[in-house]
Amino acid sequence: MNRLLISTRFFIPTMLAIALGGCFGEYRDNMAPATLGSVSKAYDVYVAEIEKKWKHEEIIFNFSNFVDRRVPSSMSTYKTGAVIHTYDSDVLPGQAPGYIRSVMEQIIQPDRESINQIEELQLAFELRDMDMRILEGNFISGEFGRYYIRVEADVKVSDNYGNILVNKPYKVEYQTMRQAFSGHHPSIDEDWSNMMFSTRKAIKVLTYEIVEDTINGKTN
Repeated sequence: MNRLLISTRFFIPTMLAIALGGCFGEYRDNMAPATLGSVSKAYDVYVAEIEKKWKHEEIIFNFSNFVDRRVPSSMSTYKTGAVIHTYDSDVLPGQAPGYIRSVMEQIIQPDRESINQIEELQLAFELRDMDMRILEGNFISGEFGRYYIRVEADVKVSDNYGNILVNKPYKVEYQTMRQAFSGHHPSIDEDWSNMMFSTRKAIKVLTYEIVEDTINGKTN
């Protein structure tokens, strides 16, 4: 059984570089470098707020359903000149659905000693769309561009009594700067490494939003 533990006993990454959309969209354009050496204050504040809600909560998510509902599309939502490069999200390890699920499961590991004392919730996840692009730069990101990730999914969380705690669509958009220390554009390998790093952060943002909504659903 695949489980995701939500409790106060978890590892919070301290060296993150993220520009967050979704639940704190006011930071969407505050892009940070796509490296491990930058900390996003906005992200730290957000996680700290969720920690307070988790203080008296211990929840395990069992992935009862994880489905790929994406519809192939040949139409870009961006003007041609705005896109430097588009990645096929299915080149991710396990393709897009498998990669998203893997990252979500790795965010917080279960405490095996207390697992029998933790409430188990059922998580149904339907992936609707995933977009990974390098976009042209703007005033904030600089001339070399930005890494852009969008993940859209329909999520339902329920308890063992059939109560629906979360049932809503999610859309997370995430951007990081595309840096070039040598004065030239990053190499193909550097771009892919930075895109992978940014994609993991986007999936983590999505997971934290689901967790927060679940806790709110339990208290309402």
